[in-house]
Amino acid sequence: ARLMNCLIGNYPQIILRVFIWIWYNYTMKVQKTTRGYYVRLETGEEIVGELIKFVKARDIRMASFTTMGAVAFAELGYYALAKKQYYWKEFDGEFEILGGTGNVSIMQEEPSVHLHMTLSGSDFTAFGGHVKRATVATTCEIVMTVEDGTLLRSYDEHAGLNLWDCK
Repeated sequence: ARLMNCLIGNYPQIILRVFIWIWYNYTMKVQKTTRGYYVRLETGEEIVGELIKFVKARDIRMASFTTMGAVAFAELGYYALAKKQYYWKEFDGEFEILGGTGNVSIMQEEPSVHLHMTLSGSDFTAFGGHVKRATVATTCEIVMTVEDGTLLRSYDEHAGLNLWDCK
């Protein structure tokens, strides 16, 4: 009975401590540098969505980044220029991120994260493409270099894609 009263009386503190432990151990870790950020995503985080939230919160309007780590799921695309259409494929399982490169720009006043990845499974076969979404398996380490200014992106009729407006 004494134990139950102790637990019930401290219930809000226990819940708060559990929440803080989960938040600290299972959410993005960030270290600022003079040129940008080192970011570590944790198990279960969706890479593109988390990066969009990250750059939005910091008003990053032009950046480039690289990634490494592992994913448990990825949806990758191949763009067929002749048809001006993406072909998407989902991959379930544990895959190493052999390399990922991406950039941040602004499209219609919102941040746009453009990411390509090369992955490999247990058979050591590499494959990759444009990342629509990917879920972190163990970790995803990102090195982001932030630039001053704004890089705009808009639809290009010829390519059928949203491309940089470099001027």
